[in-house]
Amino acid sequence: MRIAVLTRQIGNYHHARFAALAASGADFAVISLANEGNFEGFVTTASTEYEAYRLYDGKAAYATAVHEGRAKADVANALDTIKPEIVALPGWACAESFAGLVWAYNNGAGVVMMSDSQAADAARSGWREAIKRRIISYCDAGFVAGDPHRAYLASLGIAQERITRGYDVVDNAHFAAGAQTARENAAAVRDQHNLPARPYFLASSRFIAKKNLPALISAYAKVAGSHDTCPDLCLLGDGGDRVMLHDLISRLGMADRVHLLGFRAYDDLPAIYGLAEAFIHPALYEQWGLVISEAGASGLPLAISRSAGAAQLVEDGANGVLFDPADPEELESAISTLVQLSPEQRAKWGKHSAKILSNWGPARYVSGLTEAAAMARDHAATSARRTGISLPDKLLISYLSRKIIMDVA
Repeated sequence: MRIAVLTRQIGNYHHARFAALAASGADFAVISLANEGNFEGFVTTASTEYEAYRLYDGKAAYATAVHEGRAKADVANALDTIKPEIVALPGWACAESFAGLVWAYNNGAGVVMMSDSQAADAARSGWREAIKRRIISYCDAGFVAGDPHRAYLASLGIAQERITRGYDVVDNAHFAAGAQTARENAAAVRDQHNLPARPYFLASSRFIAKKNLPALISAYAKVAGSHDTCPDLCLLGDGGDRVMLHDLISRLGMADRVHLLGFRAYDDLPAIYGLAEAFIHPALYEQWGLVISEAGASGLPLAISRSAGAAQLVEDGANGVLFDPADPEELESAISTLVQLSPEQRAKWGKHSAKILSNWGPARYVSGLTEAAAMARDHAATSARRTGISLPDKLLISYLSRKIIMDVA
């Protein structure tokens, strides 16, 4: 069974998944469209161990191809070369997905919808949900991140028994090994990465509003003011809110306790996770939260927003604590819980995080995608909808195929 997997770009975590798929012996090829990340170091520089077609050199070239209507033909040409039995689409609202869907119906291929959207990600628009249902009605199976994502995709029309999980995973071994090496060489690693000499909690995200970092910094300042043993706080990442966050840290008198580390290279991340005491993720909403997976694989206790899709990786009181990100008192309480853990308890929670994540690595991606592909193949062979895409939906897809839709929740 030959599978074509469409993606906007091949990031480091995509590469780990595709490398595992190749190692499993799966017959597949990847079509990558934009080949440029949101920040430096996002797109992998590793050698490709699998069949890959990179269509455009950067996001600007991709956007031009979409607006000019060339993306549909370019994706179709790549699929003509690959000749897949299954086309796996990266969501419902991008030109490559529309092109892949049309090609699949024209060539008798099954369709897998890959998704990490959950119902609570954003306020839902009736007309947009109706469009989404029309597109998803043509898909034969689903491959999603986790439990809430499966429930949402099922609500849009794919039978729950034809939806598998494991779409959002990271290279657990990369983070586990790097974290352990850092712990064995802590002093040198702190110097190498310019990390604080004091113990620290870690958060990692883009500096944008939905990540809720001002609330984290404010809650941390209150906890640090009442707990002498509170570790420092390090924030990995960057973005448009950096100046605002820097000013907030100064106003709260936390300049010597809260550290903005900036973006760091992928290969440096395991060491920074490895020396942290715990990981905190306060996002107001988060489709999954790959940084949560990275932290768990690195063996850290977790304090995680209930709104994150990856919150299902937290067993409250066993490897972490869950909180309402919109409630400052709950956020403060979660940080306080981490502060009050003994070193032995933190180690125990961290080991349990790693154990949980051992079931959410690249192997789960391989099994999830291949199982979804097999179900899509079988469904495509028997589904009445395989008579073709209706004329109104063809017109809708043709119109949407020239759009760059940014809000795709």
